[in-house]
Amino acid sequence: MRLLAALLLALALPAAAGDAATPVLVARTEIATPGADLAEGVAISGDGSIYVAGNAGAPLGDPPDGAAVRRLGSPIDGWTYGPAFVARYGPDGRRMLARLELAPGTAKLTTVEVGPAGVYVGGYASHGLAPLIRGLGGLFPEPHGYAQRSLQCYCPGEHHSEPRRDLANDQRGVPFVLRLDADLSQIECGTYLEGWQSVWHVPRPLREDHWQPVAIGLLSGGDLVVCHDGGYNRSPEPGQAAGFEHFYGVPDHLSRLSPNLSARAWRREIYTPPTDPEKVDRYQPNFGRSAWSGHWQRPDLGNTRVLRLRVGPGDVFYAAGWSPTRTSREPWWSPFLWKYDAGGNLLWRAYNPDPMSGTNDRMGTLVSDAGLRSVAVDPRGNVLAALIGDGGNSVLRQDPRDYTRPAPNLRGGVHSFPGRVLFWGAVVRLDAETRELLGGNHVTGFADGDLRRAWAKDLAAAPGGRVLAVGRHTGGFQFTEDAWNTGAGAFLRVYGPDFGLEFSTAVADFNPATLAARGSRAAIVGRTDPPRPARGQAPAATDAVLMVVDVRAPDAPGGQARRAD
Repeated sequence: MRLLAALLLALALPAAAGDAATPVLVARTEIATPGADLAEGVAISGDGSIYVAGNAGAPLGDPPDGAAVRRLGSPIDGWTYGPAFVARYGPDGRRMLARLELAPGTAKLTTVEVGPAGVYVGGYASHGLAPLIRGLGGLFPEPHGYAQRSLQCYCPGEHHSEPRRDLANDQRGVPFVLRLDADLSQIECGTYLEGWQSVWHVPRPLREDHWQPVAIGLLSGGDLVVCHDGGYNRSPEPGQAAGFEHFYGVPDHLSRLSPNLSARAWRREIYTPPTDPEKVDRYQPNFGRSAWSGHWQRPDLGNTRVLRLRVGPGDVFYAAGWSPTRTSREPWWSPFLWKYDAGGNLLWRAYNPDPMSGTNDRMGTLVSDAGLRSVAVDPRGNVLAALIGDGGNSVLRQDPRDYTRPAPNLRGGVHSFPGRVLFWGAVVRLDAETRELLGGNHVTGFADGDLRRAWAKDLAAAPGGRVLAVGRHTGGFQFTEDAWNTGAGAFLRVYGPDFGLEFSTAVADFNPATLAARGSRAAIVGRTDPPRPARGQAPAATDAVLMVVDVRAPDAPGGQARRAD
């Protein structure tokens, strides 16, 4: 793995009074092998060190700068994970200090978090992880759910992706969490967890093949909450094939674990969305290939997929994502944002309607697919969320507490959808107690009179009550005069406290996955974004990317931030 030279932009000079408080790109570091590399997790420690987790597509060479390397495990035949890595960088992200690697086939790493007890990483693993954690005191040193390895998954015809799911890309694995020491020299403890995951490609913005993460949140006392996938299908009875009921009744799991991963205080299951079982039975003739001959017994109908979990003040935490479900007439992507306390008690739900409610049991025609791409918490404890919608008639453009009410605090709008090019995004802030929409703004592009796809993939609080968001767009996007770059692809934006647009730039050759923020410093990871291959050609190799950005407060040298509405 090689470290390319850091890319420094000449943006650090003080701006003249009245200019925007322009974010500074501190460094862009690319981690490259000849294969498909991807960084999916990032965290910033109290001393400013940046930890990056992901997988490489080919064996990792020796790193530059004399960084210490620890390699663990042996290659596992029959599993498609590339080498997994966790790397530690200095606060500016330019120099790697240490790296821990897991042999090919061992694990897919999706997440990293760092706290006083050490560095926690999570993802999905094969049986090859077991020899590395036996004897370390973890809750489950052997994998759960291994029968799922041979299960032929079922997906309703209405939810099949295009192109159809390719079994050659299957990366099934069992959720796990490890704790590493701060120097990345050893695994201190580890555990498998219930559930399993397999790559199931969802096209368009969600790109399920890069998600669903094993989400980790650290509580103030040292415990951690973990959200892990319950599976793409619920397990059928012996001799029974997976079917309708095994797809639409699948949970995600929440666990509260001790710092040494040896004990669990509680476990919960997330089933969503809420649905009237009598209506499921009533409308089954409309379901086509999804129908089955039984009677629906559950108060929900969905295949839960948590895309992000984050902890706020008082050890409350938020889980957000989407779930394939259906209304009385059509398949539907159902959003959800749930708030929990440290005891695992559900405190409230937002953006989570019954899809068979309202007029014609279709939510009054608000049937455009919807999801939450991410959630974060600002310094006041209020909730930030990144929304993604597929059409203007969306519950996401309504009050998060009650989709029958408007959302007057949501700036902007969407219109002029060209054919099936429908996706738009929004970034919003909700009151942590009341779920009231305090403010927000659509994320959209428009070109030649038509809407162009755009959505935020992650977001975080920035100094001065502002919001930092990163994501993707396909053209017609608004940039500010102080943009680093322009053009389609990735974007980075800063919104003011009232969600007026203060800064907007493109980021060349980048597809972001997630970000971490501490103070004015933000670390963003993902991969390079090569051109789409011609039909019949193999995809080009990608490099993992770490980008470090400094977001100055509005009262920092450079004057008040300018807003471009």
